[in-house]
Amino acid sequence: MGQGLRNIVSLVAFQIVWFALAIGAANGSAWPGMALALGAVALHVATAIERFRAGAMIVACGLVGLAAETCLLHLGLVRYASPGWSEGAPPAWLIMLWLAFATTLPALRSGLGDTYRAKAAALGAIFGPLSYAAAARIGTLTFSGPVWRGWLAVGLLWAICLPVLLALTPKSGPPRAAVD
Repeated sequence: MGQGLRNIVSLVAFQIVWFALAIGAANGSAWPGMALALGAVALHVATAIERFRAGAMIVACGLVGLAAETCLLHLGLVRYASPGWSEGAPPAWLIMLWLAFATTLPALRSGLGDTYRAKAAALGAIFGPLSYAAAARIGTLTFSGPVWRGWLAVGLLWAICLPVLLALTPKSGPPRAAVD
């Protein structure tokens, strides 16, 4: 599979996973979406040229997501329809969403080019809040207090997280030739 097709597949697969997890969580049944997310992550790693790096990127994204979502919860800005594994912890389906999001990072890095930092910050500031607003509309989460405050916090969070995650993502390109 060529890199362009791989990028398209990862972006489409992530959108399917996002909807499956969001709708499932809103309806109290996130397990099918979590299984789908796990499948997308496994497929990404299995087809990666550098499997260890792909796996490490996914783990890093999951840890960033865990920290980011925990901050939103502890600041009292969001509440999720399905609870976390403990008080103040984000739900497992949400961390799975972050893991699945990691599969899109090579495509995003490739699409944004070498001057990705400012573009990624702007994209994060815009699309982060839009994604959370869509999840709120589905019933997956609610914003606590004024909605604008939650959107602002999510926008700031994603404006920071997305460039950091892309900085950790190797620039995709053609496979390296084997050296004899």
